[in-house]
Amino acid sequence: MDGERTDIFHHWHPIEDLPGEFVGYSPPGLEALTKLWPQRVEEARASGELDRFLTRLKRRWSIETGAVEGLYQLSRGVAETLIERGFIAALIPHGANGQLPEEIAMILEDHEYVLDGLFEFVAAKRDLTTSYIKQLHQAICRTQETAAGRDPFGNKTQIPLRKGTWKMRPNSPRRKDGLTHQYCPPEQVDIEIERLLRLHHEHMEKGVSPVVEAAWLHHRFVQIHPFQDGNGRVTRCLSTLVLLRARLLPMIVRVDEKEVYYDTLEAADGGDLRPLIQLIFEDQRRSVREISILARGDGRT
Repeated sequence: MDGERTDIFHHWHPIEDLPGEFVGYSPPGLEALTKLWPQRVEEARASGELDRFLTRLKRRWSIETGAVEGLYQLSRGVAETLIERGFIAALIPHGANGQLPEEIAMILEDHEYVLDGLFEFVAAKRDLTTSYIKQLHQAICRTQETAAGRDPFGNKTQIPLRKGTWKMRPNSPRRKDGLTHQYCPPEQVDIEIERLLRLHHEHMEKGVSPVVEAAWLHHRFVQIHPFQDGNGRVTRCLSTLVLLRARLLPMIVRVDEKEVYYDTLEAADGGDLRPLIQLIFEDQRRSVREISILARGDGRT
């Protein structure tokens, strides 16, 4: 009835294929950036800065992918120190939720271990499968023992985290206004993941732009939300895989971009993938700019 509030503000529906308008689409500037990246790599290698760039890139990815989810809170100064010196517990203050520096360091090491595995996965030319997605989840949540949940009375609490297995209960988040964003029901996860992978492989055969595919795969996986927790970190792994296969760089969403990032996902919920595509492209351009600064000292791209 008109004026009656619904308990769901975003109803779940099966994931949709990539809209036809995006099949041949590529962000303006991507082709030039793709050609520029190998040049910058060679310049960095010649200057002796390539290893430093890659080390910094991996550490930044490892920090940001958890920070954007609120797993820990690190000041920008602390984050930059860790990027330069490594994940040393003595450099990390106690977490806002009482986390020990050693616990935060272990989470960061888990993230870095997973990113190294993504590079190895791509180098081995393996196909993305359901079992590998579950392995990713298990690895990236290796030292995480609990996740947010609710007790039988509806009160917020921490519950044991099931690692490497699909969710057993609905995990649709409730907003501050009491409305709910509905994700895929547990009983539909297997079917939706199988369809996601089938469509992904079809896109690869069609030659869909890697930045477009990274955005599509990212958003559709979030729509499914197949795990009890850790879905955001896993979906950024999947986007990173797509980009690495195309000889591009890992997808990094920085914590100060969190609101913009969520806005792009909401736009994608409404059928517009362009903001998320552009976000991923701008991140690629920023990483190329950073290697330019290290290799040439001028930041020109």
